[in-house]
Amino acid sequence: MDGGHGHGHGHGHSHGHGHGHGHDCSQEHKDMQEGVEERWLYDTIDTVNVTALNADPNHGPLEAIKPYDQRHDTSRWLESDADEQLLIRIPFTGQVKLKAFSLGSGPGDQGPLKIKAFINRDDLDFDSVSGMQAVQTWELAEGNPSDAEHMFQVTKFGQVHRSLVGT
Repeated sequence: MDGGHGHGHGHGHSHGHGHGHGHDCSQEHKDMQEGVEERWLYDTIDTVNVTALNADPNHGPLEAIKPYDQRHDTSRWLESDADEQLLIRIPFTGQVKLKAFSLGSGPGDQGPLKIKAFINRDDLDFDSVSGMQAVQTWELAEGNPSDAEHMFQVTKFGQVHRSLVGT
């Protein structure tokens, strides 16, 4: 799971003054800055406290939560050791805005067909989420590519400290 992907790149100059290269690049710089913030969302995950109910010990949540540049790495994945349900708790080191995440099908097109997201809750388990309305739900197609992006409704995910994802 990643907050998005940035396409930031260094220009070798600082912000806040004219650049003398013939165009107004204020929007380009705004986009770059947003990209940098998105790209580093992985670094705000409190990885020590990430947990997953029903996760196979050999394929736990930290196998699937990867930096954006490793999203194509299919040698690591999250898998249930019980049934098709997983409940992943992802705490952040501060408040974040979630925009998108990448999630694809696993080997043999195994993967979730529905994902539900809950935010800023520590008290949820399978029984409690079964009767709750999710903040957002995604219906996924079989055979999602490994880099399939799924967008958050940003207005609902603008002040997140903890995210809980259920499949």
